[in-house]
Amino acid sequence: QAAVAEGRMEIRFLHLKGDNWKVYPEWLALSDRSAWRSTESDGYRMMIRWYAVRIWPTLHDMGYKWVCRLDDDSLLLSEIPFNIFSFM
Repeated sequence: QAAVAEGRMEIRFLHLKGDNWKVYPEWLALSDRSAWRSTESDGYRMMIRWYAVRIWPTLHDMGYKWVCRLDDDSLLLSEIPFNIFSFM
């Protein structure tokens, strides 16, 4: 991570832990998995919870005003000739 971010102040890494990386919200009955409607792994559930719920307050607290999320299979097929955030 240090090598990737060296000399690039726009790159930051955040260690996800605590509330940002809980698998289950407090109210969920962990003992009764038969009542759940899906069979995804805990790792998948953590990732989805992060991107659906926790990312927004966390990045706000870090000072971000805008977020652009791309999946690892997303492609930018040409240069974007404008600031996409000012375009919004």
